[in-house]
Amino acid sequence: MIHLEQTRDEVFQNTSKLHETINRIYDRKTKEDDFKIGDVVLRWDARNEDKGKHGKFENLWKGPY
Repeated sequence: MIHLEQTRDEVFQNTSKLHETINRIYDRKTKEDDFKIGDVVLRWDARNEDKGKHGKFENLWKGPY
C-alpha cells in the first residue's frame, strides 16, 4: 500500500513538471497584444463556434470594431 502511494506521488510530481514545461514552451511562442483605444480589431464569434452551427467556410471573426 505504501509503495502505491509513493508511486502515485512520483507520477503526480512528474506530471506537474511536464505541465510546467509545456506551459513555458507555449508562453515562449505567444505574443503580447498591445491594443490601444481607437484600434480596429476583429471579434471572435463564440456563439457560432460550436460544431454544426456554422458552415465549413463561414468566417467566425466579426468586425472590424
